[in-house]
Amino acid sequence: MKLNKYLIAILLLGFCLRILTFFIYGYDLNLQSDDANYRVSAEILLKTGMLTYVEHKIPTVHIMPGQVWLLSLPILLFGPGNASLIATKIMFVLLGTLSIYLLYKIGVKLFNEKAGLIAAFLLAVYLPQVLMDNITLTESPFLPAFLALIYFSLKLVEKKNMSTFLIMLLFYFIALFLRVQIALYPVFLFIYLLIKKYPFKLMMKQFSVSVVLLLVVMGPWWIRNYAAYNQFIPLTGGSGNPLLLGSFYGQGITPGNYSEIVEQINKEHPNANKYEIMEAQKEVAKERISYWWKHNPKYFIKSYLYIKPQLLWHKEYFPKEIFLPFDVVNKVGNYLKIIGFASLIAVLLLLKKQRKEIIFLALLLFFQTFFNSSILSFNRYALPMMPILFIIIGCLGAFVINKLNNPVKEDTIE
Repeated sequence: MKLNKYLIAILLLGFCLRILTFFIYGYDLNLQSDDANYRVSAEILLKTGMLTYVEHKIPTVHIMPGQVWLLSLPILLFGPGNASLIATKIMFVLLGTLSIYLLYKIGVKLFNEKAGLIAAFLLAVYLPQVLMDNITLTESPFLPAFLALIYFSLKLVEKKNMSTFLIMLLFYFIALFLRVQIALYPVFLFIYLLIKKYPFKLMMKQFSVSVVLLLVVMGPWWIRNYAAYNQFIPLTGGSGNPLLLGSFYGQGITPGNYSEIVEQINKEHPNANKYEIMEAQKEVAKERISYWWKHNPKYFIKSYLYIKPQLLWHKEYFPKEIFLPFDVVNKVGNYLKIIGFASLIAVLLLLKKQRKEIIFLALLLFFQTFFNSSILSFNRYALPMMPILFIIIGCLGAFVINKLNNPVKEDTIE
């Protein structure tokens, strides 16, 4: 594997920013939120063998188990003290550096080396991700799995072999065990394979293999959930609260007070566990959304197509300031987003040979935007989508550089 000096410099830059964050702001940098909950769940898992979350006396279906499994490894090796926390943070720094390299590989696969270098540089210095690579949230381990999934999806179209397909499937399952938002990825992969005229017979063969492996990999999770709650829960049962909270964001929303509704649900279900409360909140959320649609359809559409996506994207998720103040990071982030979405339009028009790949990335980008907006427009959920914009910016930047250097030569995929 040959690495050029520019890539090595970018990887070192990304690693140094992340490890400097570790040393300057401390190995115990945290949000005292989901990150702390995941770590406690990992300790409980090792003690009891039970996957829990917040309520540690009952099994949880609030989260997928991947993050807790991952965090339990350093605790298993070094114990529950500071040594395991330091090992965890170093592991996350390395995962963040791996993400930079994978983004470079996607850029090279999609367009050329210049595109990969530009995208990798942007991710290396993107401070919200630098911060995430020092916080024990799912964003850091999910990102390399997600980028590897995209890379091997692109490679599958080129190679059309079973080994590439199986590697791609492996990263899909890894990503799925970290975040449920990736569950519908195969739908968009299927669309991409169709527009690339992937051999249908081979596609059906690989689809059959994927169904068998899905049963093998997910089967134990389904059995565990059914045994705990006597219901088939394919992924998680934790969407009720975000869905309810999301019904309060927008214009012309259904009247009501979030805190009062939650309190009322708790009173009506005094002996309910976390999952049952979530299900009750989901039913109330559905009623609120239905009322909103019936009584204010115009504002409902405006909210889900404009206001909620804007809430998702308009502000950087930067809960702890590192190196630069929030206002500066937010302004730079907004410029990057504007450039990214403008670049998306430009590359769709300019890069004819890569248009199908750009459409595939755009589908992933817009689906994740509207999927998250349909539940809760939390700006943290936009973080894993930023590298897609960096790839798009990289492709346009590489196209412009190529044209300036050689205006006659036609661009090709390298």
